[in-house]
Amino acid sequence: MRIAAPGSAAVGLAPRLAKRPTASPAEIRRRCRRHLPAWMVPRKVVILDHMPVTPSGRIDRRVLSGMLAESG
Repeated sequence: MRIAAPGSAAVGLAPRLAKRPTASPAEIRRRCRRHLPAWMVPRKVVILDHMPVTPSGRIDRRVLSGMLAESG
């Protein structure tokens, strides 16, 4: 999923799939740089316990944007 303002680089978000993360955000970025073109590497990686959803079951983009702002 990409959350970004028009004209800015996208930020990648993904829920944690394991009970304990096996890689840090820095390690995930390093792996991305090894395998992806530079424009596809996310500026920031945020590990989430769950994806926030709206009452209708869709991903809540407003909450995700807030999580990104809080994470620095």
